[in-house]
Amino acid sequence: MYGRVAYDSQRLYLNGSFIEGVTDHSSSFSSNKTDLLFAGTGYLQSVSEGEQGGEFSFSRVLSFDNDLVTGMFNGDVSGKFLYGVREEDFQVFNFERGRISSYNISCEVGGIASSDIQVTCFGNMGGNGTEPYLPEYNYTNPKISISRALNLDVAGSSTNRVQSIDYSIQVNYSEEPFLSEIESSTTQIKVNYPVLIESTFVLDVDDYSSSRVFDLLCSAPTQNLNFSFDDCQYGITRKFYSPNAELSDISYTSSLDGNMQYTLTYQSKIKNLSSIGAILSLNV
Repeated sequence: MYGRVAYDSQRLYLNGSFIEGVTDHSSSFSSNKTDLLFAGTGYLQSVSEGEQGGEFSFSRVLSFDNDLVTGMFNGDVSGKFLYGVREEDFQVFNFERGRISSYNISCEVGGIASSDIQVTCFGNMGGNGTEPYLPEYNYTNPKISISRALNLDVAGSSTNRVQSIDYSIQVNYSEEPFLSEIESSTTQIKVNYPVLIESTFVLDVDDYSSSRVFDLLCSAPTQNLNFSFDDCQYGITRKFYSPNAELSDISYTSSLDGNMQYTLTYQSKIKNLSSIGAILSLNV
């Protein structure tokens, strides 16, 4: 008889480390097929070409004291998703080689910050029966931040009138074949620079500070945008920024019984994956 797989009996590990605060996950696999067409016969068959792969995505509550994912941009990532009714019968869904291709942070005033992560997988992925070795599992409740204020600092002028933030990092990869030292054909993963950082935020414009920030945002060709979450209990819990950001989109709304609000989207482009750890710094 099959039993229901509950949330507390599911675990996600990346590079051998347990990832806290995961709320859901999804995965997909695609096969690169090429149709063979020949003169005189036409279509013959479809064959796999290149390394096969897929996507592994998960969402999690943004824990401000244990975000291991931010340090995994620089190299390959392996993952295991364990699930089952009983620990001794855990099944495993895994991927052996992947790269973090998308990292998104979203939060609004009074809400819980969350993040969505996507890993682009290269090669085989899927289930392979029960898990013979369970990684170390020492669960502790993550520190969850409920933001009483979202802060924005631009060139020394700041405002806490930001109402919501959507922040994303997008990395594009491609595979290139090469011959290894033992002359066997394989592939290497190439980062297609630049890496895009996009920041979209809603700003109330109802005081001098906000107006000043808006002037700064629109007067210079590029700005360093510094964001932080201010928690009721812990104070400033998370900081991240967009370096040399350029305004790409702006819109505004207003009503008789509400504040005027601007929605601004800025884009940053970086050419070094190693800088992402500092951009998503946990040092507060």
